[in-house]
Amino acid sequence: MAPASPQAGGIGIRVFVGVAELAYALGLGPSGEILESSNLSSDTKMYKVYILQSLKDKKTYTGYTKDIKVRIQEHNLGRVKATRNRRPFRILYIENVSGEGGAKKREKYWKSGGGRRKLQRYFRYGFPPIFDERGSRFKKARLASK
Repeated sequence: MAPASPQAGGIGIRVFVGVAELAYALGLGPSGEILESSNLSSDTKMYKVYILQSLKDKKTYTGYTKDIKVRIQEHNLGRVKATRNRRPFRILYIENVSGEGGAKKREKYWKSGGGRRKLQRYFRYGFPPIFDERGSRFKKARLASK
């Protein structure tokens, strides 16, 4: 059976479960510095809908942004009032959505009963496979230490 397409209705789905995968996907170095090359496109019309999980209280936070790298750093540095006392966070899920209206709809879905139930199923049975831009399964990142 062929793997599912990473693009479904203009939405690209990515799930990150490990620190190395997160750093690789966000283009961050081992100390959190932003590297020049990034694995996520910075198309100006594309928004990212993301779900974070607090490592402190295990609760989730859902939001959307144009620049995911900067937004994740803001959450983890305590610059976001809603998440300041729940740091640090790990990324559970990222979707690429075209347009701010589409991003708001997807954020609203993940905050709804149906979205929360789907997230519970992901926790219980595992997250969907991770694909790169070419539709290949995402391989765990190997961070080069130089």
